[in-house]
Amino acid sequence: MDITTFQNLPTADVARLVREDGPKVCVFLINGTRRWFVLERPPEPGADWYTAYLEAVVQRHIALYQLFFDHGLDTLLIPVFGPD
Repeated sequence: MDITTFQNLPTADVARLVREDGPKVCVFLINGTRRWFVLERPPEPGADWYTAYLEAVVQRHIALYQLFFDHGLDTLLIPVFGPD
Protein backbone atom coordinates (compact mmCIF):
# COMPACT_ATOMS: atom_id res chain seq x y z
CA MET A 1 0.00 0.00 0.00
CA ASP A 2 1.38 3.42 -0.88
CA ILE A 3 1.44 6.35 1.56
CA THR A 4 -1.40 8.23 -0.14
CA THR A 5 -3.71 5.22 0.10
CA PHE A 6 -2.76 4.73 3.75
CA GLN A 7 -3.37 8.38 4.60
CA ASN A 8 -6.86 8.16 3.13
CA LEU A 9 -7.92 5.07 5.07
CA PRO A 10 -10.76 5.44 7.56
CA THR A 11 -9.69 5.33 11.21
CA ALA A 12 -11.23 1.87 11.73
CA ASP A 13 -9.11 0.44 8.89
CA VAL A 14 -5.94 1.99 10.34
CA ALA A 15 -6.78 0.47 13.74
CA ARG A 16 -7.31 -2.95 12.13
CA LEU A 17 -3.92 -2.75 10.39
CA VAL A 18 -2.18 -1.66 13.58
CA ARG A 19 -3.73 -4.51 15.59
CA GLU A 20 -2.96 -7.22 13.01
CA ASP A 21 0.38 -8.11 14.59
CA GLY A 22 -0.93 -8.10 18.15
CA PRO A 23 -1.21 -5.58 20.98
CA LYS A 24 0.67 -2.31 20.64
CA VAL A 25 2.25 -0.27 23.44
CA CYS A 26 3.43 3.31 23.00
CA VAL A 27 5.48 5.54 25.29
CA PHE A 28 4.30 9.09 24.76
CA LEU A 29 6.45 11.83 26.24
CA ILE A 30 4.57 15.08 26.18
CA ASN A 31 6.15 18.39 27.08
CA GLY A 32 5.65 22.05 26.36
CA THR A 33 2.04 22.26 27.45
CA ARG A 34 2.60 25.48 29.40
CA ARG A 35 4.31 27.06 26.38
CA TRP A 36 1.44 25.92 24.14
CA PHE A 37 -1.10 27.36 26.55
CA VAL A 38 0.65 30.72 26.84
CA LEU A 39 0.85 30.98 23.04
CA GLU A 40 -2.79 29.98 22.59
CA ARG A 41 -4.24 31.91 25.54
CA PRO A 42 -2.03 34.67 26.89
CA PRO A 43 -2.66 35.35 30.60
CA GLU A 44 -5.24 38.04 31.30
CA PRO A 45 -4.81 40.32 34.30
CA GLY A 46 -6.69 38.93 37.29
CA ALA A 47 -7.58 35.64 35.58
CA ASP A 48 -7.07 32.31 37.31
CA TRP A 49 -4.40 31.24 34.82
CA TYR A 50 -3.47 27.98 36.58
CA THR A 51 -7.03 26.64 36.70
CA ALA A 52 -7.62 27.60 33.07
CA TYR A 53 -4.33 25.91 32.11
CA LEU A 54 -5.22 22.68 33.92
CA GLU A 55 -8.68 22.53 32.37
CA ALA A 56 -7.33 23.10 28.86
CA VAL A 57 -4.49 20.61 29.25
CA VAL A 58 -6.73 17.89 30.62
CA GLN A 59 -9.09 18.24 27.65
CA ARG A 60 -6.22 18.22 25.13
CA HIS A 61 -4.62 15.17 26.74
CA ILE A 62 -7.90 13.27 26.64
CA ALA A 63 -8.32 14.13 22.94
CA LEU A 64 -4.76 13.01 22.14
CA TYR A 65 -5.08 9.77 24.07
CA GLN A 66 -8.39 9.00 22.37
CA LEU A 67 -6.69 9.53 19.01
CA PHE A 68 -4.05 6.92 19.89
CA PHE A 69 -6.64 4.37 21.02
CA ASP A 70 -8.90 5.02 18.03
CA HIS A 71 -5.97 4.22 15.73
CA GLY A 72 -5.29 0.81 17.27
CA LEU A 73 -2.96 1.27 20.24
CA ASP A 74 -3.78 -0.81 23.29
CA THR A 75 -1.55 0.75 25.95
CA LEU A 76 -0.11 4.21 26.48
CA LEU A 77 2.70 4.87 28.94
CA ILE A 78 2.88 8.55 29.78
CA PRO A 79 5.70 9.43 32.18
CA VAL A 80 5.22 12.54 34.25
CA PHE A 81 8.24 14.73 34.86
CA GLY A 82 8.16 17.54 37.37
CA PRO A 83 5.89 18.51 40.22
CA ASP A 84 3.06 19.88 37.99
